[in-house]
Amino acid sequence: MGDTVRYECVDHVATITYHRPEALNAINAELRRDLNAAWERFRADEDAWVGIVTGAGRAFCVGADLKDGRGSVGEWPGTFWEIPTINSFESGLEIWKPTIAAVPGYCLGYGLTAVLRCDFVVAADDAEFGFPEVGLGVPTIVGAMRLPGRIGWSNAMELLLTGDAAYSIRTIDEDLVPTFCDDIHDYKRSLGEIRRFREHTDAITICGHDAASWPGLAPLYA
Repeated sequence: MGDTVRYECVDHVATITYHRPEALNAINAELRRDLNAAWERFRADEDAWVGIVTGAGRAFCVGADLKDGRGSVGEWPGTFWEIPTINSFESGLEIWKPTIAAVPGYCLGYGLTAVLRCDFVVAADDAEFGFPEVGLGVPTIVGAMRLPGRIGWSNAMELLLTGDAAYSIRTIDEDLVPTFCDDIHDYKRSLGEIRRFREHTDAITICGHDAASWPGLAPLYA
């Protein structure tokens, strides 16, 4: 794992941090490799029972680095048209542990796709969510599959078809972000849920998490 993603595990809680703040944590080839390695490490880490993903600086992640769009996607065996192309957490890497997104500032494109994959979301009061791809002439794919299930069809279409950012997700649907806080970098004190997840994350809890995931497996992991 390189320098663009940080991984730490304390008291059975692993924190994965996008760490390219000078570029608002935009995903280039290096960050993609480091991010995928971090999620693989979390999946294999028997001491990590709960995962938090967040971003350093004033953004969670603004999506793909347009200077390295190909690198931001990552690599997988075969061609682009072969399904499944599951090569990252965003695209559906199987991780059967509870995951929490702690969102500061901008959360766009790949960033929002990752957040939609998480089980629980806490956001800063100034968090902005969106899929700006339509304005760039490229489609939103995996994020578009997940978004309606989290915030409803009409709200999802507004984000996907306009490319506008939701300046407060409160105006869209609190089902996605039930918890807000002033300082997201103080999220460990803000999320009492983390302690509850950690205390009860054993084999039985993991089975419950798996069972809840299965009914929506196709739209969430396609």
